[in-house]
Amino acid sequence: MFNGLIFRFPIPYFVLGTWCLLLAVGKGWAEESTAALERGKSLYEKHCAVCHGEKGDGNGQAALFLFPKPRDFTRGLFKVRSTSTGNPPTDSDLFRTLTDGMPGSAMPAFSSLPEADRNALVNYVKKLGGVTQKPTSIIRPGTPPRSTPKLIAKGKEVYEEMECGTCHGKEGKGDGPSAPELKDDWGQPTFPNPFTRGIYKGGGKPSDIYLRFTTGMSGTPMPSYEA
Repeated sequence: MFNGLIFRFPIPYFVLGTWCLLLAVGKGWAEESTAALERGKSLYEKHCAVCHGEKGDGNGQAALFLFPKPRDFTRGLFKVRSTSTGNPPTDSDLFRTLTDGMPGSAMPAFSSLPEADRNALVNYVKKLGGVTQKPTSIIRPGTPPRSTPKLIAKGKEVYEEMECGTCHGKEGKGDGPSAPELKDDWGQPTFPNPFTRGIYKGGGKPSDIYLRFTTGMSGTPMPSYEA
């Protein structure tokens, strides 16, 4: 019976009906996407534009009084990523930065905002940065090894071998010989993080710090050490 109905139903009408259905679904998705971006824009103007600027160029009204300067999103460069150099951050990377803020800077945590609002902000920040491609290389740190005196000694050896002290200082105080001369990609003065404070942008868990070494921090002098 069902097969008979199908075969008696004119093919052109069947194709036309399918096309109309797909068109309606596509239109609904586009309207939902537009509404989400508008929601993100509204939230951005309320919570973010005062520092990052209405255009996302880092020139908000409060930027003059802040150090380090707010990030210019329009370049599509983001410090905290779980992706290889040359790749944009994942949505989860941006969501976490919004949620946790950037310790050691003026960027606050927005964990009080509903999850849906934070997701809307992620999408709008991506739009400001022209981020349209998905990352092709995501770094997964895995389970960190247990800290031992031997491992710490090896870490000190690598720290000296890679000349981390040139910027961060021999004892990690951020007072290396190159520190006063460092500038970010926008020509703004920037200072290496003093590790002795125990405050780390992007989080202080071993996996977080591993990612900062591996991915580097785009837009800053901190390079990637990914093999």
